[in-house]
Amino acid sequence: MKIKYNDSEKWEYYRGLKNYLSKYPTSEKLYYDIQYELKKYGIKQGVAFPSKREQAFILPEGKKEPYHIMHRMFERGIRDDDIREYMTNAKCMFVQWQGKRRVYYSDKGVCVITKSDDDWIFKTAWTERDFDESTELIMEVINKYA
Repeated sequence: MKIKYNDSEKWEYYRGLKNYLSKYPTSEKLYYDIQYELKKYGIKQGVAFPSKREQAFILPEGKKEPYHIMHRMFERGIRDDDIREYMTNAKCMFVQWQGKRRVYYSDKGVCVITKSDDDWIFKTAWTERDFDESTELIMEVINKYA
């Protein structure tokens, strides 16, 4: 009880951690810590989890820009093996859109998949050469904990 009234930041952290682990019992504290620290920087990526590999396809998909992934791969010199490696070697994944989108962060690159019916489709990817300031900060925090 002393923490609740004497250290509100610590109390908020422990309360959040308890809620996170209750809601996601297969996850771990370090993923909550990643999410918690990113939130302090104003970065909300979704819910942080250990990376979970999925079978995903590189297909034209979506009404707005169905060939987006292929354009990004060509622009950035990314091969399909590279994208799969980003997922396989991801240190952290963020789940977004009520579980219909996942963002995988690895040291070599980032990839995004979305759920389309029963399949996962790669939506976009970027290499470590393409990391902007925000992505570099996200990777710094992930590497601090993971």
